[in-house]
Amino acid sequence: MPARRDARAVATIAVVVFVVVCVGRGGGATALTLTSDGRTCKFPLEVGGATSTTCVPFGSNDVLWCVAEEDGRWGTCAEAYDASERGRVTREMTLRAARTLGDSSASADEKRAANEILENASALMLRALADENIEIDGTVIDNPIAAYLEKRDDGVASGSPPPIKRLRPPPPTASSPPPSPPPSSPPPSSPPPSPPPVETLPRCRARVDIRWESPQADGSSEFGMDVYVLLSSGDSISDGWRVIFKFMSDQVALYSNSAYGADARTLYSPDYGRVYELADRGWDAFIALYSTKRIGFNVRTRADSRALKLKLLILNGARCEVVEESSQRY
Repeated sequence: MPARRDARAVATIAVVVFVVVCVGRGGGATALTLTSDGRTCKFPLEVGGATSTTCVPFGSNDVLWCVAEEDGRWGTCAEAYDASERGRVTREMTLRAARTLGDSSASADEKRAANEILENASALMLRALADENIEIDGTVIDNPIAAYLEKRDDGVASGSPPPIKRLRPPPPTASSPPPSPPPSSPPPSSPPPSPPPVETLPRCRARVDIRWESPQADGSSEFGMDVYVLLSSGDSISDGWRVIFKFMSDQVALYSNSAYGADARTLYSPDYGRVYELADRGWDAFIALYSTKRIGFNVRTRADSRALKLKLLILNGARCEVVEESSQRY
């Protein structure tokens, strides 16, 4: 009885050791059945056109992943392989991806997934597998990993443009003329555009108004008139003023004693012919800038009122701008 009991114990230990060794060597998915959040991993696992019965590494740090049975979503495996087992799985996945890339019958989606596996594999692993013999149906093909590394080194696999090769100009030959030296000074720039013309105001503006009209027995008419002179630019007048003006018609008589606050008289000018003068009497000799001087006087004429329009007016030697009665009031 003791011998039979010992034999049974040895057999039990042998079975346990066999199971532990098989699981520890990655013989199945028994040791990696749960994700980190408690879901159950579903095996076999289809990745990149290859089938795996274990969690697969993905990413730069080779974290192990699987697909959960409950919802079909990926999750990180709760139990990790040791370093040697992880390296073995990574190597197998990379070789499977290489076979997929070299298989002409693989679909575009399968090759895209295989290319993603190579992109996430370490450069050390890829260079170690670049010299491996890749077989498809017993035929050795050109290793796709070597071609992938060549493209990645050129910056094509990562999607970045290839480096720009800068071309140098060829050396000048004996027959070609030497390049002309740069100018010692920059060419003169075009002159800046001239500023818009500044509007210059006249020294003064003038107009006349007819205040009243009185027909006479001889067919003439007397008119009471006002002349308005606006000092619009320059300085104020403080030392006396003198106004010379002319009507449209010379058939106008000015009453010299009719001017209010001014001395009035009729003159003859070699430039303008018959003109009329109004001058201050000393006590009203000031005209402030932007102010208007009003001078009243009486005239008599046989012409109608159109003859009494101003033709010109000069204030202290400066010709004023004559404005119509209806165009500007001041």
